[in-house]
Amino acid sequence: MMICPLSVFEELKDKPEKEIRTAIRGYKNQIGRLKKILENPDFEENMCPSHDLQLQMNREYLQNAIMALISAGFEYQPSKSEEKSDLFNERLEDLMQIEFNVGGFFSTHERYIIKFDETDEALFTYDVGLGYDSEVVRKTISKQECIKELKDLYMGEWKRKYWADVLDGIQWEVKLWFYHNNQKTFYGSNAFPFSYEKLKELCEMWCLDIEAEINDGEVKK
Repeated sequence: MMICPLSVFEELKDKPEKEIRTAIRGYKNQIGRLKKILENPDFEENMCPSHDLQLQMNREYLQNAIMALISAGFEYQPSKSEEKSDLFNERLEDLMQIEFNVGGFFSTHERYIIKFDETDEALFTYDVGLGYDSEVVRKTISKQECIKELKDLYMGEWKRKYWADVLDGIQWEVKLWFYHNNQKTFYGSNAFPFSYEKLKELCEMWCLDIEAEINDGEVKK
């Protein structure tokens, strides 16, 4: 049963330091456990609430537990992995382009590209087909909202490579280009990071928006 994240703060704010830190460790352990479950190549969702929702809620519980520790006058020192994740999310503000490719042998390939510039909008491009031989459809999306959604994926916690020794199946790659010529790449075959499905859902949502605009005759090819 999920509880309100704020109730974690209310419950812990007057507790001894040791008890608050124990709660923080517990939420961190739960987050790690849920990520491992979601990244298992054999994972199939059979829980309610879903493992993804449990992961999201435990992140909120953790933040409220940390707030309780700080409000009680104690210092919180982030772990190296937390610092790495926070730094990655900060760098997303300097993102120039992200490209997401997904497909498989003898199957449809999909390519999603989002380009950022100095304006408040980002250019979203969707291309689907064998060998990218279909027409390309483009639209603008909110840059601020896009960056916010990407931050919620916690990609800074992804491993560089996810691999399962299975023939055919699904291969994918995510490339990010930042200003100052920095680049980051994640890829895999039949194995996925914990928030991969959320990234796919985001791209599909923007594609549905494109289809709606096509029906209204508003999108240029």
